[in-house]
Parts: sequence; C-alpha cells; structure tokens
Amino acid sequence: MARKGARVVLACRDIKKAERTADSIRSEVSNCDVVCRQVDLSDLQSIREFAQTVYRTETRLDVLVNNAGVLMCPEWLTTDGFEYQFTVNYLGHFLLTNLLVNLMKITSAISDTRPRIINLSSWAHNLSTERDLRDIIEGRGISNRPYSPLAAYTRSKLAITMFTMELSRQSENANICVFSVHPGAVHSNMFRYIRQGCPTFYGAIALISALVQGKSCEIGCQQVLHLSLCKDNDLPSGGY
Repeated sequence: MARKGARVVLACRDIKKAERTADSIRSEVSNCDVVCRQVDLSDLQSIREFAQTVYRTETRLDVLVNNAGVLMCPEWLTTDGFEYQFTVNYLGHFLLTNLLVNLMKITSAISDTRPRIINLSSWAHNLSTERDLRDIIEGRGISNRPYSPLAAYTRSKLAITMFTMELSRQSENANICVFSVHPGAVHSNMFRYIRQGCPTFYGAIALISALVQGKSCEIGCQQVLHLSLCKDNDLPSGGY
C-alpha cells in the first residue's frame, strides 16, 4: 500500500514493534508516508482513544483492515469483562469500525472510489454450532459452557463474518464495500498458544497444517491487498 502511494497508519498494540515495522517499510519504499498509532483491540477505551486520534489527524479513510487476532488462547477476561478471543477477534473490530465509519462516509462523498472495510475471518467459523449462533445473537461473548479455546475462536470468527454481511447491507447507501476474508494458514505468531500445548485436536491439525503447508506473511496478505486495491465492481460487497 505504501508503494501505491497511500498514507498508511499502523494501528498496533506494541508501538515499539510497530515502529520497527514502519522503519522497515521506509527503508524499502522511498518517500512513503507511514505512521504508527497505539491501540489495544482487547481494551474498549483504548479503541475509543485511537478513533479520536484518527479524527484529529486524518481527513479521509479509504481502507480499514481489521487484522488483529488471537487464536485458542487460555481462558482470559478483558478489563471490560468480556471473553478475550471474542473481544480481540470481533468486539474490538465491531467498535472500531462503527467509530470510524463516519470518516469513511465522508471519504466516499469526496472520492471517485468506494472505501473498503476488510475483516479477517477464518474457515473455522464453519465449526461453529447453532448454540454458538445463539450466544452471538444474545450478546454473550462468553458462554455458560466450560471454556473451550477452539469454540471461543470459532464463535468469534462466526461473529465477524455475520457482522460483515450485516454491515454491508447497512452501508449500501453509503457507498462503502465490506468484505471478510480467510487468509489461509500463515506462518505467523498466531499459533503461539497452540505451540504451548495444542489444547485441542483441531488446534493440533491447524498447527501441523501451518507448519507443513503454511504461507509466508507476504503471501498470506495477498487476499487483503487484492480486496484493498481491486476495482470497485470486481467483487460484491458482503462477500467472503
């Protein structure tokens, strides 16, 4: 995106890592415009503060990539009292998107291209059950059932996929495209909790698949880049 001339805002939990990444981009792309902002997708107040910063510093928002994620971590609650995977993988993105969508509407009104919202999902949403669906509809990020790292993950990915479809419907008149995408098994730090103990059979399969057939991060981001840069009429909004 930096090579295409975009102003790129790296919204990251660890600002030091973000700065190292920004420096790496600057070393490869001369005269690029890359800035770093701190945000923790597990902390709703952090998300609100980040959104306020965006409105103070940015005049437009053409592409929002909701890329933060956690996979099969131990049973944790956030400071707001929500299950951790549900918050990072869905609820944080839901809040951030709704806080920034007005800026995207402004962008749409002054631009000849449609702004895009891209939500990172996973094939694992197919493993969700009807009970998971009821948990989402009834607003429960954490279920009364015993905690399952896999069930919590699949529930969060089902939620972000459903959000994509509904947001697309609501954004039609605003001329904003919304997509969800499964990037495939990618060699990244997402598998760190599985490596610490492979808590489920499916977790072990996912780890083996990533190790044997996994993509590099450079290849894994190609779907996101395609959705960010393709022509407006190439893909239907709300698609997976």
